[in-house]
Order: sequence, then C-alpha cells, then structure tokens
Amino acid sequence: MKNKRIKLKQKLNWIQRMYANNYFMQGLVQFDQGELTICGDSVKWLDELQIYATSNKKANKIAFEFLNEKYPEYGIMIQLF
Repeated sequence: MKNKRIKLKQKLNWIQRMYANNYFMQGLVQFDQGELTICGDSVKWLDELQIYATSNKKANKIAFEFLNEKYPEYGIMIQLF
C-alpha cells in the first residue's frame, strides 16, 4: 500500500512539472498629476513576482490577489506588466 502511494505521488509530481510553468510579472499603477488613473504620465512600479502555475490566466489571478492584499489603497487600478 505504501509503495502505491509513493508511485502515485511521483506520477502527480511528474504531471505537475510537465504542465506548470514559471510566469514573471510586475505590478504597476499610473498617476496623472498626482491622481491615480488608468492612463497617466507617471508610473509607480510595484513588486516583481515569479509565479509557478499551469496557465497565464491562473498566474494573473494569483498576482492580482497578492497585489490587492498588499496594496489595498490602489484597488482595481493595479495593472500587470
């Protein structure tokens, strides 16, 4: 029974390594004359992130959740680059 669990865990790890990738992204917010906007003349760069996920969509979701928790004052104005 123990050998079956180990083999199953090894197979699951192999599948995860086959389909998961590293995604690199960085958050940013833009300002126009000191006010927070979607398109502005100055940019404030936030954290640079490395996320291990199975798709870019999941990586973006994880990044937005992390940045919204860390910088709640920017809310929905956070963009990813």
